[in-house]
Amino acid sequence: MSDLIQLQKIGSDKQLLYVDSDKKLQRSFGVYLNKTFQKVHQAYDLKQGIELFKRYKPQVVIVELDFEQPSALELLDDIKNSSSKTIIITLSEQNETYELLQHLDMGISQMLLKPITFAKLASILTKLVPITVVKKKPPVAPKPNPPKTKEQAVQQPKELPKLKEDQKQQDIQKSEPNTQNEKKPQVEPKVQEKVDMKSSKKIVTQVSQTPPKTQKELCLELIEKLEKKKELVEVLNNYKGIMIRNYANIVRSNSEYFVIQAAPTQIIAAKFEKFVVLKTEQNQYIHATLKQLDIKSGSLILSNPYFLEYKQRDINYNRFKTDSSCKASVYLEKHRVDFVVDYLSFRSAELITTDTNLPFHLEDHFDLTLGFDLGGPNKMIQEKKFTKVFAKCEVIRIDQKSTNLKVVVLMQVNKADERTLLRYLHQREEEITQEFKSIIRR
Repeated sequence: MSDLIQLQKIGSDKQLLYVDSDKKLQRSFGVYLNKTFQKVHQAYDLKQGIELFKRYKPQVVIVELDFEQPSALELLDDIKNSSSKTIIITLSEQNETYELLQHLDMGISQMLLKPITFAKLASILTKLVPITVVKKKPPVAPKPNPPKTKEQAVQQPKELPKLKEDQKQQDIQKSEPNTQNEKKPQVEPKVQEKVDMKSSKKIVTQVSQTPPKTQKELCLELIEKLEKKKELVEVLNNYKGIMIRNYANIVRSNSEYFVIQAAPTQIIAAKFEKFVVLKTEQNQYIHATLKQLDIKSGSLILSNPYFLEYKQRDINYNRFKTDSSCKASVYLEKHRVDFVVDYLSFRSAELITTDTNLPFHLEDHFDLTLGFDLGGPNKMIQEKKFTKVFAKCEVIRIDQKSTNLKVVVLMQVNKADERTLLRYLHQREEEITQEFKSIIRR
């Protein structure tokens, strides 16, 4: 059975929202999506996409990330707050939004890099979209009609059941809205009334409405206010899992970018992540892309700011960049599959392989073997020994690129191996800290 036929069965009772500025791709994908899903809503800008999501609450959302004003994160945030069961697939080029979403829990089911064919999209949809199981109700025996008296039989004409059916059809037609003739509500322009004192007549003038400000404009307005007040902002960054927090001054700002003066540690972290997160005294978080840096003057030039819902990770999910010794393996369909471990925490892992055709699905469960070089309990012992730990895993994200496949899993480590894994994570934290200090000393 082809993916298209399978997708028709899966999507026949579901709605899909597709948000993409690429009109050519919209037309191409729209032909197939309309054949496979009950209803497909298409939007060419994010504002329209947000409105369609709020109105129809589709079960599946495909959204392009390459929107600047407003940011695609706004739609993802609306979906996350509305329903945790909505299946989200993102399409994008390799950019800062794509990289940021690698580290944020926004409920994304699959992240795809363009260019992409519909055959590949259909294959992924068949894996992610669940089949609706309809429970058949047991047949109900019809209630026997009480016997009619001769008088009732004479009074009730034979044509009555047909008349009732006709009346029911008329009621249904009246209750159904006429979507073809229904006019969309128009926003009436604001008017201003003045009274002419000489003639005592009202003069009505139309007042032009200014368009709402974008996230970028609102953020830059706030940054300008903080600059004038000379208010310090807190800068939050990570370096391979080590949280770097410091205060910074806003030096100058304009309509396109702004400049902050930060500590050397913050500049190194910003260079590694290619963005910064600012926290104001009003507990507002602003994400901004690193445009340029100057290590000598300690200044960062930042652009494209927008407000961000920021939440610090739980300590059990605080991930560290692993070293080259860290590997993982699973048995999939009776075959052993080896992975490189990119980031690792006490409860999660990011696994990477070059085999992009592996049949992984969301909520798959399997046994995982982790291996890494671990030093002895005494710091005097410099020699490391390759050590293994075992865990039960569940797939929570699948990120397929053209060259590799990333699988993010939640882990439940065997009780006997918990201390061993914690020792490795503490070892990596210390090694990254030493690496960070050596960079500062250069």
